[in-house]
Amino acid sequence: MKKWAVLFSFLLILAIGSQALAAGSLAVSGEPTLCIISNQQWRVIVTITGTAGTSGPPYLYPSLTLNPLTLAGDRNITGWYLYSVEVVPGTTAPTTTSVVGITDAYSVPLIGTGVTAPAGGQVFYMGTNGYPTFNGPWTVTFTGNSVSAATVTLILIFTAN
Repeated sequence: MKKWAVLFSFLLILAIGSQALAAGSLAVSGEPTLCIISNQQWRVIVTITGTAGTSGPPYLYPSLTLNPLTLAGDRNITGWYLYSVEVVPGTTAPTTTSVVGITDAYSVPLIGTGVTAPAGGQVFYMGTNGYPTFNGPWTVTFTGNSVSAATVTLILIFTAN
């Protein structure tokens, strides 16, 4: 009986661990960086790293919520603007038709229809119709991927003015 309990416990732990990997990840990596370009131009650089799940296709990334009150450590960046988004595919690159999307608390898209992930390089998005203001929670999504365990880095740059 004891053997069955130990075996069952081991299988349960294994199943939970494999489901966590199957789900993928998308998270802020390290501390955001504050840059002072001049005495009137400040930037906060936020790096987000993601790994697609292994259960699919499609191979999914979870969504990530960003909050201006807590994103930059002890610096409240409410009212700052999203200056640019950079998409950097990893060694195992996501599908080139994968799309990064950012929406506000009301699900309004803030970077148009999104930014696609290039196969071998980087892509930038800079506000073409103005720069979205970071006034409340935003949700970052990465969709349309069909590569298992694909990695990606997103670099968001916020500016105060």
